[in-house]
Amino acid sequence: MMVIYQCIIAEFLLIILLRPPTKLFNILDIICKIKSRTRHASLATN
Repeated sequence: MMVIYQCIIAEFLLIILLRPPTKLFNILDIICKIKSRTRHASLATN
């Protein structure tokens, strides 16, 4: 469960603070999906 929360926090911080390009967000999201293989609450809220 910790991995999932870390991914959500990392995505949230990147979106709010750094506002990275879409490619960087997609890469981070893919990495998190590979690690957890579960649905992201952060993606459901968008």
